Amino acid sequence: VSNALSLGTSGTVTSGSAQAGIKRRRRALSSRRQKRTLQTNFLFIIKMAYSVGCVSSTCHLAHRTRLHTKLSSMTSIPNFSCTIVSGGVALQLSFRLSLVGIISTRPVGFAGESKTFEFVAIKSGAFNDPTIWADGIVPYGNCSVAITAGFTVTLPRPAMEIRMRQCDVYGALALGSGSSTFTFNFPSNIMVRSGGMIEDQTSNKNFLFPSNSIMTILSGGRFAAAGTILQTYNSNGPGTSVTLRSASGPFTCGMLPDGSVQSYNSVTFIAIQSGGFTSGGTFLGGVAPSSDVCSAGCAIRVAAGIMLSTADLNGVMTLSINSIYVSLGATLQLGTPGSSSGFKFLSAIILDIFGQMSFVASDGNIMLPPNSNFDIAAGGAFHSSISISIQIFNPRTGLNIGSPQILGTSITDGTFTLSVGESGSFQLNGTAAAASANSSSNSTGGGSGGGSTTSNSTTFVAIKSGDLTDATVWSGGVAPYGKFSLSIPAGITITISGATLSLEMIRCDVSGTLALGSGSDTFTFAFPPTIIVRSGGQLLDKTTKKVFMFPSSSIIAILSGGGFAAAGTALTIVKGGVAGASFTVTSASGPFTCGMLPDGSIQTYNSVTAIAIQSGGFTATGTFLGGFAPSADICSGGCGIQVISGVTLSTADLNGVLNFQIISITVASGATFALGTPGASTGFKFTSAVKLSISGHMSFVGSGGYIMLPPGSNFNIAAGGDFSSTISVSIEIFDLLTGLAIGPLQTLGTLISGGTFTLSVSASGSVTIGGTGGVGSTTEMPSSPNVMG
Repeated sequence: VSNALSLGTSGTVTSGSAQAGIKRRRRALSSRRQKRTLQTNFLFIIKMAYSVGCVSSTCHLAHRTRLHTKLSSMTSIPNFSCTIVSGGVALQLSFRLSLVGIISTRPVGFAGESKTFEFVAIKSGAFNDPTIWADGIVPYGNCSVAITAGFTVTLPRPAMEIRMRQCDVYGALALGSGSSTFTFNFPSNIMVRSGGMIEDQTSNKNFLFPSNSIMTILSGGRFAAAGTILQTYNSNGPGTSVTLRSASGPFTCGMLPDGSVQSYNSVTFIAIQSGGFTSGGTFLGGVAPSSDVCSAGCAIRVAAGIMLSTADLNGVMTLSINSIYVSLGATLQLGTPGSSSGFKFLSAIILDIFGQMSFVASDGNIMLPPNSNFDIAAGGAFHSSISISIQIFNPRTGLNIGSPQILGTSITDGTFTLSVGESGSFQLNGTAAAASANSSSNSTGGGSGGGSTTSNSTTFVAIKSGDLTDATVWSGGVAPYGKFSLSIPAGITITISGATLSLEMIRCDVSGTLALGSGSDTFTFAFPPTIIVRSGGQLLDKTTKKVFMFPSSSIIAILSGGGFAAAGTALTIVKGGVAGASFTVTSASGPFTCGMLPDGSIQTYNSVTAIAIQSGGFTATGTFLGGFAPSADICSGGCGIQVISGVTLSTADLNGVLNFQIISITVASGATFALGTPGASTGFKFTSAVKLSISGHMSFVGSGGYIMLPPGSNFNIAAGGDFSSTISVSIEIFDLLTGLAIGPLQTLGTLISGGTFTLSVSASGSVTIGGTGGVGSTTEMPSSPNVMG
């Protein structure tokens, strides 16, 4: 185009766009054939490029006048080549362009080329109307589409002619008005979110999909009505189908590569390529399971011939996956090669193994919470290079329940079923179960009273109110002894009388009431405890002087809804019988945390706060004071993290995403916060608003990607603090609802030191930067969402 215009160095054509609407004039001929004249308009956006010496307004005007004169003298561009692509068919054309005119304001519908191919509807209207999309561009190409809640987008055509790699429907998408069927010309991934709706406006109630397509309706999402037929097709015509029996989700319908259709009354991800759990390419539709989609539970289906690996989960299934079905001929690899941490499911799960399951870690157990099931069907098998066991654990406390159930290295030529009850007890069945049960210490497994942790403790669960030493109070009929943990359910009061608890209670989860020190002036813990008072629970101080005395390395955490029976209790560190630092509780209600540090100091917070006192990983209990590591359960109402001087807190074990609600991370002077996973190119994403306060050192250790923050976040480097990275890294703001980026990237570079730096993100996603290490500027958001890559 530049050559045709003969612009030379006076101007440069930067982009072009065809008008969305096409004018058609039809003229009837005597033979009843029709001749069509197609007319479309092209807009060429021209930007002036002034020479270095041309700085005055007079010089600028002279250049613009010359360019305008040259353009006006051109009446046409002959032999303009164009390719029209529709429905996978490309048509090469060459035609003559006639000059309509020169304008100074860009008209609606000519927004230019999409930079991200991510299109967000900002109002209701027709799919082909550019004004309803955030960037003023009608979706095209290989793109993703989001229909915002409260808006209805209508496509009154018989087909979707673009390749939608993902379409998230939070509002309503109405398809096929005036047509008998509606056809998706390319494989598509359609996800109807809570509150979203698909409206079938076809007369035959029939949607046609090519193979490798998937439609998922989440809980709260729906079709406008039941009865729509979801059907595959290929070059030979329509294929297999399924009819929607219910308008409401959850529901999944997958059109597999072999032309078959699978449907489930759940949100189900279907593995159709061998690969990792977090890789989109592993699953039908190109999207992997996520905490967002699986908040109400997801299922996994591994197709025959496919190997699904969990190596990229770093030993922990943090997502709410409630079932994994391994088909005959398929393989589920559990664990990470070379890792000694085993594999833990954080939510109850059903494992149905009709194919093969292999344990590939070098050590550790398979850890299951109550209400889980592990079933190996006839023809299925389990293999491990080391002898492996299943350990039941309490997801609220993290403590083990009962003895491990040994699986050994192989289960073949029979069936195996391990069912875990709500209390943590388990039962074994099947032709292969008897041999395994003989090698276990307890074939009916771990009633609520027993359990062991990595520190060889036992968990005792109270079943009625009473004194700590009363054996009838506890589910196993035995009073706590040795090194133990307590679990006090709601509605139950446990009393520890006297002046001292000489037993080694390492942890106590209080959902009911824990009453301490009846009949004594003060109450002393001989060993450092971790006491967690949950919502509805309370600590009752029955001492006369209102004093609790703790050794160092103790911690009390009061969650939201929990509390002391009354304010005024003094929490005091004691060493060698001598009282040290002390703090008096001024509010009876949580959230509140009091930590007695190894150096004899006390730190208190008006939040649920985990205190990193040893260098280590984010999910390792040994990293934190009292083994009180953050978790989705503990942090449901928000948690803070404090990294004390001399400690390095690593997030490598989070696999690039902080999935639970951490509201603040404070890095003390002399401490280090290592963000990301070495060798990973995915960056690091915070899935809830966070305040990062860096008085020490923060390092980005990934090999690529961004630091991704949602609106409402803050990133502050104090005087004396610094940030470093081996690569230039940026902060990206993203929308928690859609997952899409907001606004431009904020570049941090490789080093921030010798000053302060503050980046504040508003609720709308606008960014304000300040401090001596940054430029005081504000990046304002446009009036409608701006989707950036």
